[in-house]
Amino acid sequence: GVNFSFSPTKKQNYKFNVAHGWGHDRQSALNSYAYDLASTWRLNDIWGLQYEIANNTERFAHILKATYNQPKFVASAEFRDIDKNYNTVRGSASRQGEQGGLFDLSYSPTEKLGINSSVNVYRDTINPALDNDTRLNEDVRWNANYQADPVTYYSLSYNLSNQLGRVSQVRYQSSGIGVTRKFRLLRDINTYANYYHQENKSFSSPLSDYINDKFTAGLRFGIIGDLYYYFNKDLNWFEERFNGNHTMPHAYETGVEWYGSLGKASPFYGNFRFSYRDEEKTVSNLGFFAGEDYIENYAELAYRPNSDMEIFGSCRFRNIWAENPNASKRMEANFNTGMRYVWDTGVKWESIGTIDGYVFNDDNQDGLKESNELGISGVKLWLGKEKSIDTDASGYYRLTKVKAKKAYVSIDTKTIPLGYMLLSGLTQEIKMSHGQTTRIDFGLSNRSEISGIVFEDTNANGVLDSDDKGIRGLSVILEDGTKAKTDSSGKYSFRVEVGAHTVTLDLESLPAEYLPSVSIYKDFQVTEGMSFKHNIPLKKIQK
Repeated sequence: GVNFSFSPTKKQNYKFNVAHGWGHDRQSALNSYAYDLASTWRLNDIWGLQYEIANNTERFAHILKATYNQPKFVASAEFRDIDKNYNTVRGSASRQGEQGGLFDLSYSPTEKLGINSSVNVYRDTINPALDNDTRLNEDVRWNANYQADPVTYYSLSYNLSNQLGRVSQVRYQSSGIGVTRKFRLLRDINTYANYYHQENKSFSSPLSDYINDKFTAGLRFGIIGDLYYYFNKDLNWFEERFNGNHTMPHAYETGVEWYGSLGKASPFYGNFRFSYRDEEKTVSNLGFFAGEDYIENYAELAYRPNSDMEIFGSCRFRNIWAENPNASKRMEANFNTGMRYVWDTGVKWESIGTIDGYVFNDDNQDGLKESNELGISGVKLWLGKEKSIDTDASGYYRLTKVKAKKAYVSIDTKTIPLGYMLLSGLTQEIKMSHGQTTRIDFGLSNRSEISGIVFEDTNANGVLDSDDKGIRGLSVILEDGTKAKTDSSGKYSFRVEVGAHTVTLDLESLPAEYLPSVSIYKDFQVTEGMSFKHNIPLKKIQK
């Protein structure tokens, strides 16, 4: 695509984007072209206004946002209308089919205390409630972070997801408290502990009702040089409300990780990780864990002869074996490679500017910080190799008087909270503009996934057995319209954000000789780092 940016004054900016998509693997329903016009106005030092309109040659999406900024207080109000049939050139649009508003508030009464809250009220036009298609949904988030001292952080949180305006009507609540602290015992040891109380009420499927008390804890420390060891524990006290069953699913993950240069002054850099995960007592009607134990090896090698060129490649191998009957034993391998090159035109000037941004919890994993996505405190960022800064209680950082044509900001992986992974590159390049502030954000995420196998249930017991076979080419759909095709083993998977989700088996993709043995709908309430396993048994019609 092509991007045009025009700033007639320091307080106005207009951007126009044209994107074109093609390829054999693209969905046939996607449009080939998409257009986007975004405008930003700084009315004064306090008020700002943004408007964005997008079109895919058939449908429109509109977003209007007003912001109010004070040194300790930031508020915003966003109004959106995303057509239910609007797609980008790559797939489903973020918040597709939603009409509503998002109201965000951040308050930092002191440098050590940050309070964030958001209220999201909207109508779902893709899958509205059957009894009232105009009923609204509400999502409420509140979070407070307090830095007690340079090595200790405390947090409080409350989340409410009231999804009564959707086909699958669910109310989910979660409250939590947490602490992260660095200890010195021969070496620095980073630790964390969190407790959450979670309640889920499904008005469409009472079988999905539960109460859960969740405790997570972990530690990370350096062994030698840039080699680190980590250990994470997840323990749950789980009650299924419908039948009163009590279980205690738990899991732990441990491993070692190394990142650094392969030798002094070497242009080669590596990132290597070995991890082991063990899950216990995962047999539950709700599939609280994925029910999989695994050993994983990850390796990444990069060649950087200078700051303008990088060639990199990575591979991941995972050996998975089943912890419960609903999981499948298998081996997975992923490979990635690429190159980055910057050409210098030779035109030079001296620029002094500012770099700021957030390290944040990227709920929808799109790389963009939205108003309802919370910042992460205590993460160190480096400007080059000499200057560093830690994010404040709201996840915000600011680097001033940056004198360079190009600057490089890197995230220190040693300070990333346990259980999180970085979604972007470790280092981001910034082209400085004199007197201007450039924003660079780093998104982090826990792995949240819904996956399963669609299979022929040969003995009609509703459980995936060793002699049952997966069925290829079937479609499974999320509530936002995202589709996944089953592979040769019948497996499908979705990376999902925190909140309520509904998985539906697409009956139109089902061969004529098969019928589903269970409901084609399944509700989930996903929290950070949670993986659900949902297998779908089919019965073959006897002729």
